[in-house]
Amino acid sequence: MEKIPFVKAGTYLFRFMDSRTEHFWPAITDMLSEQTLFVNSRTRFNDPYDSHPIIENDLSTSAVRAYCEEMIKNPFDPKRSLTGIAHILDLKASGRTRLNKKMVENIKAEMRQATEDFLDTGGLLSFSLTAENPLLWGHYAASFAGICAIFRRSASTDSALSICASVSYVDKRPHLPMSLFHEMSIRRISGQDFDDIANDIFFLSFLHKSDHWAYEQEARIFYPFSAFQKLSFEPSELVGFILGPKSSSDLEQKMRTEIKKRRPSVALHKSSLSQNDFRIIIPHKFTQRHKHAA
Repeated sequence: MEKIPFVKAGTYLFRFMDSRTEHFWPAITDMLSEQTLFVNSRTRFNDPYDSHPIIENDLSTSAVRAYCEEMIKNPFDPKRSLTGIAHILDLKASGRTRLNKKMVENIKAEMRQATEDFLDTGGLLSFSLTAENPLLWGHYAASFAGICAIFRRSASTDSALSICASVSYVDKRPHLPMSLFHEMSIRRISGQDFDDIANDIFFLSFLHKSDHWAYEQEARIFYPFSAFQKLSFEPSELVGFILGPKSSSDLEQKMRTEIKKRRPSVALHKSSLSQNDFRIIIPHKFTQRHKHAA
């Protein structure tokens, strides 16, 4: 499996925001006062293909039988859910521990659903590696009237931004073997390390998008079991905001007030439309050729 293309320390990450939405100001407050970011779930994405790999049902019947035999032997494993324990005890009490073909297929279907549920609960948040592309401002920042938050990835491993990786743009949907999720579940229950398998699952599931979206130059953070939660970043990683070229004076004044009250060290910049190119003019230090500067 390919290595996850984590974003290097020193890289600028741009988060476009629509100032017209109800969650805009709470998000600004979280960033300035609490140094937190709200992570989403793939279930809220506009693109129905994003983070939805083709799940291959490659589990053999023998693998399913072996897994079930182990469950029946050890129903009270502390890592097993209460629902799972109750189901196993019910099978034992009714004498239905010998699996027939239909039961095997049902178990495979349940494992597939468990894989989908696992992906649904992954916490995801998107950034771009550029703030110069007008499409980004048009699509995600209130039609050029919103803002762009600027982060600079630190070397801290405690920050939410430490698990930020570049998205690969492909012309075919990735395939996720269900056996990977099955192996991860087995290792997790038995107390074995499963980081390598989890990384494979994350890479295939969350770090591939259709090449139609390549203009975004996206990087995203991804955390298992963390959807709809707030994650912390290092205070120094939020370096500023860029106002859109069509942003209002009212938005600028409100942003200045919030910054002065909560984090005076954070800069506020104003972008403009290029007179010669299809490009948004932003401060020179944040442009593409400086994005990996240390």
